[in-house]
Amino acid sequence: MAAKMNQKRKGTHPPSNMSERGDVVGAIGFALDTTDHKEVEAEFRRPTAELQVSNDELERPNVALADREVRMIELKKQANELHGQFGQRLRYPLDFEKTQP
Repeated sequence: MAAKMNQKRKGTHPPSNMSERGDVVGAIGFALDTTDHKEVEAEFRRPTAELQVSNDELERPNVALADREVRMIELKKQANELHGQFGQRLRYPLDFEKTQP
């Protein structure tokens, strides 16, 4: 490859970071300061994390209430079964279960 780089074509010159013999004599680079970008990104993440904590706090009572409702329905079913075994009318109407898929 160095041999090819060393060959001169009419009207061409080797790249500025190459010597006439094809040796690398320099390098070109650049740097980008991403500090501002990272700070802005952190500012956007902070409220997201705070919202997640708030959502978790709001969901906790909802989960507890939903679990309680499920348990109440189970108890009402048991009570209805016992009433039915003793020939009594069903005490708790659970018609909403029939309409659910």
